[in-house]
Amino acid sequence: MNDGLWVLDEHGYLTFANEKICHMLGCTRNDVVGHHVTDFIDENDRQIFEEKFDEHKKGVFTAFELTCRRTDGQKIFTIISPGPIVDDQEKFNSSFAVITDITKRRQTEDALRESEQRFRTIFDHAFDGILLAEPEEKALFTGNNAICQMLGYSLKELQSMTVYDIHPQEHLAEVLEQFEQMDRGEVTVAQDVPLKNKDGNVLYADISCSHLSICGKRYLMGIFRDTTKRKQGEEQRKQWNEKLESLVLERTKQLEAVVEELESEIIERRQAENSLRQRRFVAQEFYDGIVQSLDGLQSYLRNIAYVPAEDIMFKLGEIQLLVQDILEKVRKGNFTPH
Repeated sequence: MNDGLWVLDEHGYLTFANEKICHMLGCTRNDVVGHHVTDFIDENDRQIFEEKFDEHKKGVFTAFELTCRRTDGQKIFTIISPGPIVDDQEKFNSSFAVITDITKRRQTEDALRESEQRFRTIFDHAFDGILLAEPEEKALFTGNNAICQMLGYSLKELQSMTVYDIHPQEHLAEVLEQFEQMDRGEVTVAQDVPLKNKDGNVLYADISCSHLSICGKRYLMGIFRDTTKRKQGEEQRKQWNEKLESLVLERTKQLEAVVEELESEIIERRQAENSLRQRRFVAQEFYDGIVQSLDGLQSYLRNIAYVPAEDIMFKLGEIQLLVQDILEKVRKGNFTPH
């Protein structure tokens, strides 16, 4: 027999124990028989046993879980399946019970529960939002506190929603394509995915994903890192860059206009300087010609006293011609001394 078996009298003392129950308790049959059954029951469960034993006396027999203790103090988790033993008059005389050792199962369950608790603790206290969705129906299965705060929904609300409900309509086609790629394993990270919160505001998140199996059912787990501030910063930098480029372009055009104006002024000034230089050159030539003519006139006048009388009229004619030549030069040159 794979299960333990004991027999109790009407007061709860052991009158029989098979090898299996002795092995489970870590003692011999002589160590068991004659002892009250509560000696082998964990003190926290003794009241449960006494209540059940009272029910047995009333003819009520139902299976229940009970924690026993080995002689070395180690706990044993069991299921007690009791039955009555009556006398010839059908009165309760004693009872028997089949004891099934479920220690390994309980340890497994406890380990699983502890693991789930650790996972839930990490899950709920994670800085990033975490969301599980069914790949086929795209229904949201569960999420952590961070994703609830990020989207503004309670967990119960999220569990009644789908992927379609948490993204802006105008970006939905692109988001669904990324979702399918993630489900196929083609990509594991999607950047700056637009989300829509409960108030209708748009925010952005980088989403990294992986597959997860719970109770044999496949889910797509996404970890959402809020990048809204980063996205807004990038948009602001982009706007500032565009504004700066516009200002630079405007200043460049202004500088080009100024340079063009300066070049025009320089050309005009050079032309004016050349014209002035030419006028000075012409004026200098004119001046030199006048001086030369006046020098000649002066020479004639100095020598006229030594000219014979018969030649005076001739010399005066030459002087008159020389004066006329000087006057003609002055008229043609329109000379204004500088």
